[in-house]
Parts: sequence; C-alpha cells; structure tokens
Amino acid sequence: MLQQSDLKILSSLRQKSLEGSEISERTGLASGTVRRRVATLREQELVERLETTEGSKIFYRRQQSDVATALDTAADSVPHVDLPDFLTPSLLTVLYWVEKPLGPSEIATRVDLSRVRVQQLLSTLVRRQFVTKPDRGHYELKSEYKKLGRLAEAVARHTQRVEIKPVFPDATIVWAAPCEALVVPGESTKGLADELVDDTEWTVTGLAAFPQFGFDFTVADAPLLYRNTAEKTGDLQVHPAEAVCHALCRRIEHRLVRFCILVVLDGVMRGEISLTGLQETASIYGMEREIEALVTFVEQRGDSNVLPTDLSSSFPSWQRVVDTGTQYDLDVERAVSQLPEETGES
Repeated sequence: MLQQSDLKILSSLRQKSLEGSEISERTGLASGTVRRRVATLREQELVERLETTEGSKIFYRRQQSDVATALDTAADSVPHVDLPDFLTPSLLTVLYWVEKPLGPSEIATRVDLSRVRVQQLLSTLVRRQFVTKPDRGHYELKSEYKKLGRLAEAVARHTQRVEIKPVFPDATIVWAAPCEALVVPGESTKGLADELVDDTEWTVTGLAAFPQFGFDFTVADAPLLYRNTAEKTGDLQVHPAEAVCHALCRRIEHRLVRFCILVVLDGVMRGEISLTGLQETASIYGMEREIEALVTFVEQRGDSNVLPTDLSSSFPSWQRVVDTGTQYDLDVERAVSQLPEETGES
C-alpha cells in the first residue's frame, strides 16, 4: 500500500516539478527517504523523472493517475486538514470500509489490523468529526467528506494493481479493496489460474465457483479470481452469496443471471443463503441495486416491469429460468413458493 510519505511527495508535486532537495524541504522527509520513495513511485508510474539542461539537477513530476486526482479532490474538500500529514495507510484502510455495513470486528476480519486497532482508528475519525456513529447502526462518513472515501478507493485499486501486475500483467481488476480484489486474467496468463487456486491468497469465484455449490455450469471464458491477503484462517473460500455478487460484478447478462438465480434459490432452500444476508454482501461490492433487482425479479416470478430500465434487457425470461432449473433438478416454482417471509421485506 502507498505509504504516508508517498502521499506527502505526491501532494508536494501537485503544482510543479521539483528537485529531490525541494521535495525534502516541502515534505519534511529526510533526503534518503525521498530518494527511496520517489524510486518506488516511479516504479509504480505515479512519478516520472524529467530530463533537464540544468547541469546535474534532477527534477521529478507527478504523472496523471487516479490516485493523484483523488488526492487533489480530497485535499480541496477539506482545506483545513493537511491530508498527507493525517492519513496513514491504516486510516485509509478503515476509511474504505467505514461506509459498508460492517462493524469493527467485521472490518478487522477483512484487513491486516486487529479489532482493537480498528476501533482506535474509528474513534480517531469520530473525534476528528469525519465520521459519525448513530446510536444504532454502523459508522458513517459525513457527506462533506465523501471524497476521502473516493481517495481510499483509488489507493486500494492502485495497490492491488501494483501487487497483481507481476503475476498477471494483463489482468483486469473488476473490484478492489485494501486487501481484496476480483481479477480476470488476460489471455497470456489465464493458464496460471489453475496453479494459483491452491495458493492461500487466491481462489476461483463467480461462475467458476458454482460447481462447489452443486451447479457445474460450463465456463468458456477466463475464470474470475478472488484475492485476499488478509484471510486469517489460511483456507480461502467463497460463500455462495459472495460468488453470486462476484459473478455479477464482472457482468450482467441473461445466462449469468439465470445461473445466479438458481444458486440463490438453492442456497436459500439449503439454509446457506438468506436474502437479507445476500443484500448485505452486495453492499460490500457496490452491487445493492443489481441484487435488489434480482431478488425482486425472483419474487415476482420474472415480471420484467419491476426491473430498472437499464437492467431489464440483461435479465432472461422467466420460462428460461424455470427450464434451466429443470436441467439441474431444481424446481424453480416450488423454490420461489417456499421463500421465507424476509424476502417480502427486502
């Protein structure tokens, strides 16, 4: 992850190119630290070295990047705060998760921090009035500080890209969090997926994981991989609700929606999925709207009129869902009729 010193250096280069000694003067960092961190930032394509005619002087400038843009936007939104001086990597990690439906213990399970440390960081954010905590409910980032959340997202995506690139240089990152990512390998490296699934940091997910839940659907394209560097059990697995959300993060189309519906219905019947839990999982991946549409579509037995206009063309006919269920020995109509009452409150 980017270090606090990296944010200071990027911030110092916002207005103009600087020599190493000028960066050191503006940031208060030792010259040796500046040299090391600038070298790292160059490797990560956040800073570039300029060719000059001014003798032996070497200047550096900031490259265009999502991180730089998010840093500037966040800094402008809180002019009374020296963000690079305030934002540690740990604080950025907690800022990423603070808007999700997770408490301190749940956040701690997803990051390389203890529950006590997460609670301390949340308390710091509350004390500095960036975050509020309702009497009941989860912590919330105040509306005027939403740009801090966007910075945390940009840093998380950048970190994942840097760490994944040596393994999958042509991969597409579908979703990224401080210690997690959904990754589609490129053509030149998709063969590595089979080698990595036994790694404690990687596993298959989405459609490729559905056979684990009894649905061996044909997978023609590159598998979707889930990476988690904070998994504390040493046995990385995905829950059916996660696999469904992961699959729809990648794309939404007729065939995939049909398969996701079957996994959801079967999971509910087996007690492995609750629709409330599914929607909470969706909020982690920013898929609340899509999962709500899927649940409503199922409850209404394929009434496309209940779907948002931009999603309706991506959903199959109800008869296709029923027929696909028959192929996999799942009575879709019976499964829907047995859905618990919680679905009516979703």
